Amino acid sequence: MTPLPVWIAGWQIGCCGDDHVATVGEPWAEVLLLVPDTMAELLSGEPGWVAKGAGEIRFIGRVRSTRIPGPMVLDLGPCRLGLSGPQGEMRRWTQLDERLVEGVGQVHADWHTGFDPRLDADVLVEGIVSGISVAKQVLRRTEDRFAFVGHTTPEVVEEMPLSPRMAVDVLLELDVPND
Repeated sequence: MTPLPVWIAGWQIGCCGDDHVATVGEPWAEVLLLVPDTMAELLSGEPGWVAKGAGEIRFIGRVRSTRIPGPMVLDLGPCRLGLSGPQGEMRRWTQLDERLVEGVGQVHADWHTGFDPRLDADVLVEGIVSGISVAKQVLRRTEDRFAFVGHTTPEVVEEMPLSPRMAVDVLLELDVPND
């Protein structure tokens, strides 16, 4: 079983992290979203993922619709992830419905999303937390604002911080059963 790296934004934890505490060695379940950097149709392959480093995964999965109209999900075999990204991508994902795809991206826990675990239970991913790290956000100043450009190297911590500073995100390693 390859651990699934899951990013949690510091602002989310500061907002309502008490309801989503993660502890190493304990079960944890959340709605998880894949933000793909790349995604292209694939003719054959086995669904799954490999951790690529820096909190990214290389994945193979099948795009599926949930509700009509509704969000799209990526079926990775052991789990399904909601697809998240710019609005323009939804049209492309709809065209890939029921097709096998491959790509690279990051998985995010997001309890402020449009996915509803009661209606879209298949995007509620359950597993055992095998590691917790924190990473500071790297920001670059543009003309009128700061833009997120990445993270520092994650540092292992003993427990999930419940009140991180805004520029600190959490990276969980989640062991997802292969049922």
